[in-house]
Amino acid sequence: MGAFLRSRRDRLTRQPTVSTEVLDALARVLRLDEVERAHLHDLAAPAPRRPAGRVGAAQGPDPGLLRVMATQDHVPVLLLGRRAEVLAHNALLSAVLGRSFGPGTSFMQYLFRRGRRASALPSPTAGSPG
Repeated sequence: MGAFLRSRRDRLTRQPTVSTEVLDALARVLRLDEVERAHLHDLAAPAPRRPAGRVGAAQGPDPGLLRVMATQDHVPVLLLGRRAEVLAHNALLSAVLGRSFGPGTSFMQYLFRRGRRASALPSPTAGSPG
């Protein structure tokens, strides 16, 4: 029973493949040229598996994005990682938001905490006579 379940699991998790013969027949029917035929084979090839990285691996800013960011000193710039952690920002963003963000700071926590704080404060027009 265990071998049967393993084979079913493997069949479900494995990416389906198409034989070269089927792809060539499809290319003939569609009258594809060599470039199009090669592209069809590339599309049908199984996607390479990504190497399993460390879950807690720190993400750094892309050097190309940092160069672009350096040219954008007239607009606030914030570069976020996969989990909305701050990778980089410029001085104008710090001036606009009124604080600086260290690398790895959670921007989502900043947004949620700021929102909660802002909603707890009374509105400037709430106590004024209408």
